[in-house]
Amino acid sequence: MNQARNLAPSGEIGFCFVTLAMEYLLIDAQRPMLEVYRREKHDFWILRAYRMDDEVELANLGVHFTVREVYEDVIFPPQDENTRL
Repeated sequence: MNQARNLAPSGEIGFCFVTLAMEYLLIDAQRPMLEVYRREKHDFWILRAYRMDDEVELANLGVHFTVREVYEDVIFPPQDENTRL
């Protein structure tokens, strides 16, 4: 955890602890796609995009699942030629 200083309006200095994320997941609501960002050495972020039949691993949480499982009961709106991937 990193420690951050916070200056209150009264001028008092307080401290809070900030946990740095090592990876995070974005879930698309318009089409079956997930994006996982992973922090690598020197705060370099790697992006990996996943489609319907891919398996996702969140290594820091020790979990894995398929994109299909995430969207199991989702019905997507029809897409026109301009929004199709």
